[in-house]
Parts: sequence; structure tokens; C-alpha cells
Amino acid sequence: ESFYEKVNLAIEWYSSMIDPISGNAPNMGGNDGTYLLNYDQKEYRDFRPTLLLTSALFNKPIPENFVTSHSLIEMFKTPTIHVEKKAPNSKIFSQGGYLKLVRKDGMALLRAPKYFFRPSHCDALHIDIWQDGINWIRDAGSFSYACNSNELDAFSGTQGHSTIQFDNRNQMPRLSRFLFGSWLKPSNIKFNMKNNTASAGYTDIKNARHERKISKTENGWKVVDKITGDFTKGFARWILKPADWKIENFSIQ
Repeated sequence: ESFYEKVNLAIEWYSSMIDPISGNAPNMGGNDGTYLLNYDQKEYRDFRPTLLLTSALFNKPIPENFVTSHSLIEMFKTPTIHVEKKAPNSKIFSQGGYLKLVRKDGMALLRAPKYFFRPSHCDALHIDIWQDGINWIRDAGSFSYACNSNELDAFSGTQGHSTIQFDNRNQMPRLSRFLFGSWLKPSNIKFNMKNNTASAGYTDIKNARHERKISKTENGWKVVDKITGDFTKGFARWILKPADWKIENFSIQ
């Protein structure tokens, strides 16, 4: 019973991270680039077929708009897929440190620095924004294990995330290729499903503090950052969808 309870929770978490329009998902943390049992050559970044297979194997209902196909379901004639007419909803994953807010055909995902195992990325208060199947504000991911030491911080370091960086340094000191020290701890985590708002903060080892609050607006999202403490400069970084962007006054188009 404990095993099936954990599996059901994993399926629920997995489905919550998938964009129903594109089948893609936030590229947070390590990315090993593996798609097991992909006999019919599905798109690598479409996570819906895997969700469908787990739903069939463990008899777990999934949202109707996630239903697609998977070769193993047809090959082994697994049980009928159970679907549910369930609209996406805002949710806090308090143990993993994810705060998800939704709007029509879109979502915002805030990363709180809550670590139970060694963190592989300096991604505190990173925000992913999705709308109409497009990942407008994103995470660089880990990219490659083969990166040289000068390239690592562009991906797993703070500069590889849509957050604020203090004085061109990482949020946590890098101890080795895959290990950071002085793990951050989250503070003031707040989540309000009714008002569709979420916020979190942290203070790093050098006493620089960052708090971020997200709230839904009529046409998008409002992000408010507050930075205090011991630092000289704070850099707000937004990793945008690749396009021919232009900066005009205080807007990007």
C-alpha cells in the first residue's frame, strides 16, 4: 500500500509539471536526456506519452487533455486508460520546494530553496512562465556533463536561472563539479490559491537576502523582488524564449 501511495503521488507531481498544450515541462535541475522505450520515436520533450503509460500501469486517472498514445500500451494491451475532466489548479509542493500558479492555458512555477538531498543547481527563486504552450521565461537546465569549469556556472550556477544574482557570485559556493555548500534555507513561504499568489525568500551565507512574490494579473503575471543585505550589485536575469527581442525603455518586445 505504501508503494502504490508513493507511485500515485509521483504521477500527480509529474502531471502537474507538464504543459498540456505542448507536452513539454520546465527544464529545472539535472537533464540527462533519456527517453526510455521510445520505440515509435516520440518527441523527446513531450512528456505526455510517459504519463499515459504510468496511468495505464497503475490505474491512475489523468486529465483528459493529456491523453495521447504510447507504443507499449498498444503492444501489451494494457488496461483501459482512465481519464478525468479536471482543470489545472494552483498547488504548493511544500516538500520539494515548488509553488505552482495557473491561469487559462498558462502557469508560473516558483522554485523555493528547499533541499533534502545535495542541490545540483543554484536555482533559488527561479521562475518558469508558460503561456499557450510556450515557455516564455525559462531555466537553462544542466545542458551537459561535459561542460568545462568555466561553462558550468552558465547552466547550473545562478546565472543559468531566471532569478536575482548578487555580485556575480553563485547563491551557494561551489565545492566541486556537482556539489554546492552552505545550502540555502527558504523563509516566508506563502501560498494563496484563492488569490493566486505565491512568495518565498532566502538569506545566503554572505547575508544577502532575496524575496520574490508572484501574483496573477489580467494578462499575465506580476513579479515583485525585494533585495536587502550585504552586497554591492544585484542583477535581475530573465532567460527568455529565443527570439529577436528588443529592449525599449523599461520593456522588452
